Amino acid sequence: MGFIKKLFCWVSGIFLVTFVGLMGLGLWLKSKLPTTDKVALIRVEGVITTADEILRRLKKVEEDKTIKALVLRVNSPGGAVGSAQEIYRELIRIRDEYKKPVVVSMGNVAASGGLYISLPANVILAEGGTITGSIGVILQKLEVKKLADKIGIEVEI
Repeated sequence: MGFIKKLFCWVSGIFLVTFVGLMGLGLWLKSKLPTTDKVALIRVEGVITTADEILRRLKKVEEDKTIKALVLRVNSPGGAVGSAQEIYRELIRIRDEYKKPVVVSMGNVAASGGLYISLPANVILAEGGTITGSIGVILQKLEVKKLADKIGIEVEI
């Protein structure tokens, strides 16, 4: 075997041993470092159409033992009732079963479903100008009977 091949084998071997040693040292040091507690932040922005993405993030909060609390930033006029109910129930699980405090920070608007998903929180924070309220469906109708009678409109069936 030539000198160049022997040198290449030695350098490659030293590199490989050094690399494996450094990887092992890194893993060992990582296991010795203290784990820091974390607070999760999940944003709910815009109309709530589906709960899938928010529920996926809430599951991560449940599973990660280093996450000790959740801040939910709500800036939503509401949306689909079923999706809001799913998020609402999951937040109750996080608060009650996993014993993780839930704090809601309301943005410009947290109305209807946006307010509904805020209710499981231990603490709700809102600015004076935050538009909030109105859980449920509001059905409005225009009463035109008197006007129709006055101008002579009749309904025939």
